[in-house]
Amino acid sequence: MFQNDVQAFAAATTAKFALLAGQNPEDQLKATVGDLLQAVGRELNFTIETVTEVKVAAVGRPDMGVSIKQLLVGYIELKAPGKGADPSTFKLKNQDRTIQ
Repeated sequence: MFQNDVQAFAAATTAKFALLAGQNPEDQLKATVGDLLQAVGRELNFTIETVTEVKVAAVGRPDMGVSIKQLLVGYIELKAPGKGADPSTFKLKNQDRTIQ
């Protein structure tokens, strides 16, 4: 049941952020988000795979690439909890902003 997968995602993510090791918040999300996407695929009867730090010409390096049947279907850009994703708040030279 997908609700169990979401609960597992929440528990695993909470556990990662409970560690006081000075870790990069975005990096801690990659494994748990990948696991959640695989669970979504199982619910829909297909296999979802993810890779991290995908290089995309003229765009940058999204945190994750998502594939179904070995075909790249999209990208995910993660943000640290609490950071938000409003691009108007990003600084021009900040790594969060892509200049095209």
